[in-house]
Amino acid sequence: SQYTNPMYLDTEGLNTVRSPHAVDTSTKEIVYPLQDIVFEVYADSKPPVTSFSFKDFYPLMKDGKYIANKPLVLQLEGRDEMSGINQIYYSINGTSFLKYIDGINLSADSVYLVKYYATDNVGNVEDEHSIQVVIDLERPTTYHFIEGDHVENIVAPTAKINLEAMDSYMLKEIKYSFDNKPFKTYKGSIPLNYLAQGDHVFRYVAVDEAGHISDTGKYTFYLDNTPPVVIEELLGKTIYVNGKEYSSGRSQLKLTSFDNKAGVKEVFYSIKGKDFQKYEKPFFLSTSKGNIKVETYAVDNVNNQSKGDIEQSNKVVMPYIDLTGPAIEYKFDGPVVYTPRNTYISKNTSIKITAVDMESGLEKIEYAIDSGNIYQVHDTIKFRDNGSH
Repeated sequence: SQYTNPMYLDTEGLNTVRSPHAVDTSTKEIVYPLQDIVFEVYADSKPPVTSFSFKDFYPLMKDGKYIANKPLVLQLEGRDEMSGINQIYYSINGTSFLKYIDGINLSADSVYLVKYYATDNVGNVEDEHSIQVVIDLERPTTYHFIEGDHVENIVAPTAKINLEAMDSYMLKEIKYSFDNKPFKTYKGSIPLNYLAQGDHVFRYVAVDEAGHISDTGKYTFYLDNTPPVVIEELLGKTIYVNGKEYSSGRSQLKLTSFDNKAGVKEVFYSIKGKDFQKYEKPFFLSTSKGNIKVETYAVDNVNNQSKGDIEQSNKVVMPYIDLTGPAIEYKFDGPVVYTPRNTYISKNTSIKITAVDMESGLEKIEYAIDSGNIYQVHDTIKFRDNGSH
């Protein structure tokens, strides 16, 4: 009795209970000749197993998600080795479990978390399972932006193009092309320094895991890698003496700059190696004397710079700046008497005026007597009238 109340079935599936005599089910009498009766009892302790499938279309599987670009019908099917399936249940995105009848329609653009399990006819319950399904009906969108120096659609060779794309669920890749060449996969900022100067057309698209392709983006631009040109012009009189150019301190230096495309932004200059200054208008050179070395460079609106940098700026040797007038002296030729108040000469005495200039040289000597007319000295000067002069 210790093994029979209750009696446990020791085998999954078929078990038997044996009676030594068969009994007529009507008369309740033992049947002769005597024979054993075997009563079959099936033990069912294992839960059912449910599998899923998709009707008419199998989506892409990636990172544990099933991705489709159109509505799907999810089908569930249960199997039980003994007592058979009683019912399959399912839940979508955390809702209460429902009885599964015939297919689950997943039609809206969304991410679905479907949970499911089954029970058999003796009450065994399957562990809960889940599947994640992405229905992606929208195309991705993509756009570009310029990193670095640019103005409108003019870009510097140091600039880069960046791409970004957005997709409702899972973006696959971005592709791009320059000037109708084959598309490449975008992996990061795209440098432009390998492109030739001139007009270019940049195209790009995005693709999501569902196979949707975005509209093709297009960016037309001009690559400008030419720095501005600076022209130096001296405003004022210059003279060549013995092959050397001289200028006075009244001269001004004018800087003019031209650019091929982006336009000039700023011009800078340096005199005799001093700090560079921003050029605003013509400036006098009277603060310096002698041989002057002027360094200039210009920057355009996409920061192309003349000669590349300040140390390699455009170097111009200006004319020699002559700020010192000639040295002049006079002497009397003939009788002369000096007194504390006056100097006396005779009618035969003349004045000789001489001058010398050690830089640009002497041009002329001029004189006037008693605020009269100005004359150029060609010889000695004599006085015709007596009196004070």
